[in-house]
Amino acid sequence: MAGARITDPETSHEAAKSLTFEQLTETKRAILKILAHKDLNDDQIYQIYFQGAELGYWRHASVSGVRSRRAELVREGYLKRKGKSETRFGRTCLIWGLS
Repeated sequence: MAGARITDPETSHEAAKSLTFEQLTETKRAILKILAHKDLNDDQIYQIYFQGAELGYWRHASVSGVRSRRAELVREGYLKRKGKSETRFGRTCLIWGLS
């Protein structure tokens, strides 16, 4: 079951929040495992996610797919914003970590 959309009824939001770790999608579980070690920005999360997929730890996903699953984890209360940093290109970005 995916996370609830903003327009979904409250019951959908409650159901999304009640998911256990095992019931989350593979991509969401991977993101939580990655962020269990260190707070990271989206680019860093994807770099580690990609490396894990290459090693066979989980299936490949696109950059936008990983970013979307991270956003859902924020909405579901698993992750929260931990601060700001700069990307490798010098742009400001947000840092994410476990709630």
